[in-house]
Amino acid sequence: AGQPRAERDLERSVGRRPAAAPRPDAAPDGVRLVPWVEQVLARDGAVLPAGWPAGWLGQSWEVYGVPTRPGSTVSLGVRWHGERPAVLWEQTGPPVELSAFGWSSAAPSGEALWPAPASPVTAV
Repeated sequence: AGQPRAERDLERSVGRRPAAAPRPDAAPDGVRLVPWVEQVLARDGAVLPAGWPAGWLGQSWEVYGVPTRPGSTVSLGVRWHGERPAVLWEQTGPPVELSAFGWSSAAPSGEALWPAPASPVTAV
């Protein structure tokens, strides 16, 4: 907004932020669960960058508005076709290259059948 003092204040505030703590392996309790889940689901366009959470194998799930990059989000739906996950997605904001398990797409929306996860899946 052309406010040099505000820009300097913001730069100082950002410069004083402590380094981010490593993401815990187990989901935390309470409100801290939200950023933990966001990091598990999508980061810089990588979907499930840490791999499949063990309890999610064979489970259908949906998420909405997960940040991928500043100004961009993705909504995902996963359904299972035998041992293979079928993924539907829709991005808002500038589309980013989404990728997971050897699959990638820069399309703002679509569907794909991903390869079976390395761990066996028992459909529930």
